[in-house]
Amino acid sequence: MIPIPDLLFIASILLLITSVTMIVFLGKKFQTQSGSNLKKLAPLFAVGTILFSVIVLTYTYSSQLDTENEKYAELESRLRAYDILINDKRNPTLDSLKYYKSQVAFLIKQIEKQEYVSGKKSEVLGKANELLKATNAEIINVSRYNEVVNINDLFPNLKGTTSSAHNSSSFQFSCPTDTTSSEIELKINITNPKLIKEISCLYLQIVKVKSEREYVNIFTQSYKPKIGINYIGIPNFFKESDILLSIGYLTKLDSKKEYPWFEKINCHSNSNTFNDDFNDDFNR
Repeated sequence: MIPIPDLLFIASILLLITSVTMIVFLGKKFQTQSGSNLKKLAPLFAVGTILFSVIVLTYTYSSQLDTENEKYAELESRLRAYDILINDKRNPTLDSLKYYKSQVAFLIKQIEKQEYVSGKKSEVLGKANELLKATNAEIINVSRYNEVVNINDLFPNLKGTTSSAHNSSSFQFSCPTDTTSSEIELKINITNPKLIKEISCLYLQIVKVKSEREYVNIFTQSYKPKIGINYIGIPNFFKESDILLSIGYLTKLDSKKEYPWFEKINCHSNSNTFNDDFNDDFNR
């Protein structure tokens, strides 16, 4: 939709062209009572139309500038409200951020145009440019998180997993130590190009341990793998005690199995409920 100030500008130009054109062509056939050709009145009509257009446009763009300031405040509040860490929000968050980026960019163009026409400066323009930079940075930040994938699409027969009680050495991962934040970022480093081709998905499972053989599954998710550092954002379950986090990967070779091999590293929150040997095939 064309903004109202732009429509007024277009209408003013059309009015000017129409007025001059009619005077030029009609002036050849008709004379005024004083005998002066109407063609001589064209400059007067042109000046009048221009003055009228300038007055209307200046007022309209000045008023519209205040409206754009209000729009900026609304966009800023919405952008600040986004929670971008949790991976299952990655794609909708990216879509929203890109949409608001386009809105902020359009707003900047409108403010610049309105400032130029009205001669009135807005404090919002500088803030809007900063918000655009921040939104670009946020898009880059969100993009680095691994995309969530549906485990049932990759492993249609999945009933559980099998694994070793010992931690894998095929990738690097440092267990989280933050027990206070509401969310944490997990980083899995996979440097072997051959291995990354064999991996079907990264796999994360978090359980609440009741005893050495009793647990409650509280979080399970799978992610699209990539070479290098893989970023996963999750709620910080390590704020609680007796939490076991298992993270690693499942391979394409086991995609038809009911219990594919789970190559993983285990991390325990502060607890005396279980020992390091717990979780030997606990997924079954």
